[in-house]
Amino acid sequence: MIFPNLFLKNKMREFFKKIKNRILIFLAVLGPGIITAVADNDAAGVATYSLAGAKFGYSILYLLIIITVLLAVTQEMGARIAIISGKGLGDLIREKNGLKISVFVFLLLFVVNLGTIVANFSGFKIALQMFHLPVIPSIFIFIILSFIFVTKGNYRNIQNIFLIGLFFYFAYLIAAFKAEPDWFRALGSLVLPLDLKISREYIFASIAVLGTTITPWGQFFVHSYYIDKKITPDKIKYVRLETYLGAFVTDFFTFFMIVATAAALFAHKIPLTSGE
Repeated sequence: MIFPNLFLKNKMREFFKKIKNRILIFLAVLGPGIITAVADNDAAGVATYSLAGAKFGYSILYLLIIITVLLAVTQEMGARIAIISGKGLGDLIREKNGLKISVFVFLLLFVVNLGTIVANFSGFKIALQMFHLPVIPSIFIFIILSFIFVTKGNYRNIQNIFLIGLFFYFAYLIAAFKAEPDWFRALGSLVLPLDLKISREYIFASIAVLGTTITPWGQFFVHSYYIDKKITPDKIKYVRLETYLGAFVTDFFTFFMIVATAAALFAHKIPLTSGE
């Protein structure tokens, strides 16, 4: 009986060692996919999801399944291209399409990013007003701290701060449960939307929900992030898992944002005209 037991122990030891190594590799890869995806739930995203939930209730939720798949595919594709080529998306666009098209693309990206920044600062202003803090001085201080944070901060520390910041999104789960939604209708609407009425407003809201989740800046960011992290091609299967996980996590929180406003506002016919 000694030899079978010894053989079994060695097999178990090898199995757990293999699992441990895979977990360590995944943790080493962890960061770009999840941070990029969840960052889509910024102030502009929260405002869009809130307006959609308040205006159309649970009937907008089925889009999350489609958006999650699209986000996972685009992020994973971008990560793969970055890791194999070792170049950022901007470099690849310039090499493939030439200078003129590249300049045009970057001008469009600049305009879109400017809109995103303005929307996020608008959300920051609303948060300051909620806590009765001075708006203008606080925004200037925030800009200075953000510049120092990005230009002088340690890469690993910044990534860890972003990952820790993900836990604040659990506040949306609490808000959704406190709103006491109809969970049967909410979960059912992920597959079969109830009370779906297609209108021009609904189409615009659907486009907005899609656009605030799959963003232009996100594609550029995920490219540069994986390059900066020096992920090698042999880690692609772990990168794929991380990008898929990131897409799921971001729309997991989005689900609760929409449910919260649908239960608190749409169900009681309370209008919401802005993200405030």
